[in-house]
Amino acid sequence: MKIKYIFSIIAIGALYITSCSSDQKSFNEDIKIDYKQDEIFNWKNCLHIEKTILFRDSIILGFAKNCFVTEDRIIYHDYNQHNVLLFDINGHLISILDGLGQGSQEYGEIIDLNLSYNHKSLQILDNASILEFSTTDGKFMSRQYLDFKDQGSLRKFVNIGEKDYYFWATHSDNSLYRYTDNKFHEFFKRNGFHFESQKFYEYPKGCINYISDYGNTLIYSIKNDSITNKYKFYFGNYSLPKSKIPNDYKDFESIEKEPYFKNILHAYETDKWLFVQTVSPNMDLYNIIYNKDNGSILSGKQDKDFPIAIVGTYQQLFVGIVYPAY
Repeated sequence: MKIKYIFSIIAIGALYITSCSSDQKSFNEDIKIDYKQDEIFNWKNCLHIEKTILFRDSIILGFAKNCFVTEDRIIYHDYNQHNVLLFDINGHLISILDGLGQGSQEYGEIIDLNLSYNHKSLQILDNASILEFSTTDGKFMSRQYLDFKDQGSLRKFVNIGEKDYYFWATHSDNSLYRYTDNKFHEFFKRNGFHFESQKFYEYPKGCINYISDYGNTLIYSIKNDSITNKYKFYFGNYSLPKSKIPNDYKDFESIEKEPYFKNILHAYETDKWLFVQTVSPNMDLYNIIYNKDNGSILSGKQDKDFPIAIVGTYQQLFVGIVYPAY
């Protein structure tokens, strides 16, 4: 099976996968993966490099915990240096958000980072609040303090409207909370272990998708304040049995060593394609690309000689990073 993609590499590396647009469909699909231990995900057989954009100005970048591409900006959250870099679409540095501190316009730490619902601002979740910065020049705009019973357990968020959010929390009977009218409301009960990984992505516009807790390989769709099952991945005998879903860290440390697929680390979607990354029973990063039109699947462990990190989407493109060490 060969699936056609057109890629362009951005900067240290970001790359794009393009796809033909298709009519929007309603999905509730079971996706079965035929896992073969030695099968490698062969990017070279399914991509064409179209364009390269290098991050310029001699910037030394670390690991990208988050990266967003808009019509005129690249926003790079450098996990190693605890800052956020704002580039134009050609890779020229515009601004560095380096506001670690205790001031009114500074963050205690960057717990999570996301674009606002209209993509006009960048929002940072720290240990007490959400800070908002302009995507035009990186200047501080506002700060919204949060009042949650266990503030430190808020780890992921997505903005869906004016002062309207979903939060993913740890150490709680609930995985998801809706924050609106300056109040937190219980939204979705926990159905797995609270292992921290990517939790939200937007597709289509205005619809939020939620990646399930550890122990499950599910993706849910959230729209109009309701949540429904969207995709479920099956790995046959390599799927983690329900009886083995950990209840605490001791269970987690034990189960993590067992040869199963246990959760979804990352997921992104366009009209035609769904990209998912998980960890195989052999503890290798494992990539899956699913063609939503015809059900074809390309999967395999990450090729260590050609490592590409998919970090998001832009319009009908997947965005990824290739680091210079490779």
